[in-house]
Amino acid sequence: MKNLLTIIIVSIFYTNLLAQQNQEWKAFHSGVNLSSAIAIENDTMWIATLGGLFKYNLNTGSSIKYDRTNANFLYYEITNLVVDNQGNKWFGNGNFIIKYDGNSFTNFNAIDYGIPVYASLGRIKLDQQGNVWFAFDYGGLLKFNGTNWQSYTPDNSGLTFAGPITDFDFDADGSIWIGSYGYFLFNFNGTSTTVYDYNNSGILSHLITSIVVDSQNNKWIGTPMGLQKFNNQNWITYNSFNSGLPGNHVTRLSLDHQNNLWISIGYSDYLVKYDNVSWQIYDYSNSPVSADYIFADDQNGNMWFARYGNVYRLQNNNWLQYNNYTDFKLYT
Repeated sequence: MKNLLTIIIVSIFYTNLLAQQNQEWKAFHSGVNLSSAIAIENDTMWIATLGGLFKYNLNTGSSIKYDRTNANFLYYEITNLVVDNQGNKWFGNGNFIIKYDGNSFTNFNAIDYGIPVYASLGRIKLDQQGNVWFAFDYGGLLKFNGTNWQSYTPDNSGLTFAGPITDFDFDADGSIWIGSYGYFLFNFNGTSTTVYDYNNSGILSHLITSIVVDSQNNKWIGTPMGLQKFNNQNWITYNSFNSGLPGNHVTRLSLDHQNNLWISIGYSDYLVKYDNVSWQIYDYSNSPVSADYIFADDQNGNMWFARYGNVYRLQNNNWLQYNNYTDFKLYT
C-alpha cells in the first residue's frame, strides 16, 4: 500500500501563467520562495517553506502561517513534510522532528532516540503499516510506530550504511531499499544489510538519485546514466537509446495510485509518464510543466506539480489552474 498522502518537494517563485491549446490550466500562485515540500490532505494544501509551515484551503483561498512566532518551532526553515494515516503532519530540520496533530506542535530531538548529533534529516515516508520513517544523512533511519521510537544505525543494528541517503522505499516484504549518492544501493531487512554494487549486480551507477517500489515489487532506480528496474533477479535498463526516455539523467521517480511511473529528466525540460507500455513526455510544448517541477498524486489519483510559485493539478487528462492568491510572505 502506497502512502495515501503524497509529498512534493518544491521550490516556489513568481512566474507568468502559460496558456495551452485544448487544455484547461489551473495554477496556484504564492509568494513563498524556496518552498521545500507540499502535501495534499483533502481540500488542504500543506506547504513547508524556509519561513515556516503554511496551511492553504484550496476551496476558499484562505491561509494560516505557522512559524517560531506562533508555534513551537526551533527554526523558521522547514524541510520535508508527510501526513500520516491519522492526519498528523510530520516535518523537521536538522536533528529535530515536529509533529502537528491539528491542535498542538510537538518537538522531538532525534539525538534522544539514537541518531548521531551530526546527522541531518532527509526524506520522510510511511510504510505499509503506517509507521513513519525518517532518513538521516550520515545518521541512519528512525522509525515511529505511533507509540515508540526505534533508531537503526551501524552502532545498534544490522544497518551497515550511514552515509548520504537520497531516497528510500519499502518492498512487499517490508525490507527497506536505500539509495545513496556515491555508495550504490542497499537493502535493509531489519537485521542485516545487502549492498548492490558493480561486483554483485547489474547496477548502472554508484550514484542513486531516486528509488521507488511498485505494486509488483519491482524496484525502479534512477541514476544519472538511465533508469533501471530490478525484480530481485534481473536488471533491466532503460535509456534514450533503447526506450522512449528522452534523456538519461533521472533525477526523481514517483509512482501514482495507478502504478504509473513518473520520471524527471535532469538537464532538460522533460517530465515522463511510463505506464509499462508507452512513454508520455511532457514539456513546455504540450503542458505547463517540465522536468524541474516536483510531482506526486493525491488519494483521488490527481497529479500535482509544483515549482516557480505555481501548483498545477492534472485531473482526467485536463490541466487545472488555480488563480487564487495567498498572503504568503516572500522568503529568500
